Amino acid sequence: EVPPLDVPELLAVLVRQSGPFLDQFGIRRNLCDKIVENLCSKRKNQLVLRSLVAGEPPAVDPDKISDELDLRIASVLQSTGHCSERGGSWTDFMKPDVTDGKRHVAIVTTASLPWMTGTAVNPLFRAAYLAKSAKQKVTLLVPWLCRSDQELVYPNNLTFGSPEEQENYIRNWLEESVGFKADFRISFYPGKFSRERRSIIPAGDTSQFIPSKNADIAILEEPEHLNWYHHGKRWTDKFNHVVGIVHTNYLEYIKREKNGALQAFFVKHINNLVTRAHCHRVLRLSAATQDMPKSVICNVHGVNPKFLKIGEKVAAERELGQQAFSKGAYFLGKMVWAKGYKELIDLLAKHKNDLNGFKLDVYGNGEDAHEVQSTAKRLDLNLNFQKGRDHADDSL
Repeated sequence: EVPPLDVPELLAVLVRQSGPFLDQFGIRRNLCDKIVENLCSKRKNQLVLRSLVAGEPPAVDPDKISDELDLRIASVLQSTGHCSERGGSWTDFMKPDVTDGKRHVAIVTTASLPWMTGTAVNPLFRAAYLAKSAKQKVTLLVPWLCRSDQELVYPNNLTFGSPEEQENYIRNWLEESVGFKADFRISFYPGKFSRERRSIIPAGDTSQFIPSKNADIAILEEPEHLNWYHHGKRWTDKFNHVVGIVHTNYLEYIKREKNGALQAFFVKHINNLVTRAHCHRVLRLSAATQDMPKSVICNVHGVNPKFLKIGEKVAAERELGQQAFSKGAYFLGKMVWAKGYKELIDLLAKHKNDLNGFKLDVYGNGEDAHEVQSTAKRLDLNLNFQKGRDHADDSL
């Protein structure tokens, strides 16, 4: 008995779902909403007229066009006997249920262990400590790579045959690092490693891996990166509150490439567009990152308890009159030129005579390791190269 969607309704659905794509052309969200409202107005007027003829109050609230369209789609699909891909009912579009008193937090990131990069480690710790507080339910979304991409990305020839196998590795590493079992869910979305960008790119609509009933708060680690190729509904449409956390200044990486200045110009504006469309608030970890709309500078990574213990130990040694730091300096970072190795080598070479006897330990793995080390050797710089390790490793 449910009438099928008519042409205006189908067009309204298409326009609404094309919002992120239309953003790239500067078409604002309120204009898309107006188009959707106009397309739906014919059916709305029919329903209002039918209600008035029957002597009833209007059945449609003009301010709830989007909700009415959702209900229409749900009712049509339900009338066909079709079920959602997640196996849930077609009432998934409803607001999340927080009757248990706990909010739902989904942390979505662009990398995963065993790749020891910031967007793999810090979001994992964030999930663990948010879950430890027991004030909210937490889901961590990380990328799943095919075997050939795993071989390119993960160190020491580590690969996994299934997401469950990788999840066990992640949880074991985490428990060893923080010293407690963290009760949160780990979910995987399909990703593809881009050699050109040296980054993992989400394949498809990542937001669909969080059921609508749990779509409460989203924390997007690197929101610009996650949404470069996002073609699903806006995160702000699905979630009640969306926070983007900017880790990386991609513009500085891109400027080093061929035609880098031109590429950086376009990427800067794309980043602004996607973060404006998909985030309610953007947190930049430092002023060294790209300035973005709706952003503030705020380090929300916290401090690893290991570092606090080191500080307490150093303070105690100083009170006893001992020398707290007996060695010089070290440089730690993924061994790619963009991490600052070019600047490091240039400065050491320029001031070589002033730094006679100064030794520097360098910790890092990466695609440019051979080139970095051979350049330092050719310039006869006093650098001692070591394998990469965690910032809180006991050896440091």
